[in-house]
Amino acid sequence: MYIFRVVLKKNMLHTVWFVDEHRAELIQRVSLVTPIADDLKAYIGDEKYSIITACKTPQEQMRKLYRFLSDVGSLEKIFYQSLLKNEPHLVADLTGEG
Repeated sequence: MYIFRVVLKKNMLHTVWFVDEHRAELIQRVSLVTPIADDLKAYIGDEKYSIITACKTPQEQMRKLYRFLSDVGSLEKIFYQSLLKNEPHLVADLTGEG
């Protein structure tokens, strides 16, 4: 059980590190922000979701999304999983696997 917890903690630390470390690149390069916002909607609520989707550019949408990530807290894992689903090539490129 202890090993499982250690692995989970390492995985979570990697997720938070990735989201923080690649903030600028993700803001500039994520093109499919709405599907990511869709994945986070249950956690950020309708109002914040509407603010994100009302932004004119993907970069603006991502800046808002990042702001709301820090407002709500602990959403990095869900955000990262959504990035893996919606922008797998970008994540691979940023991790050096692409």
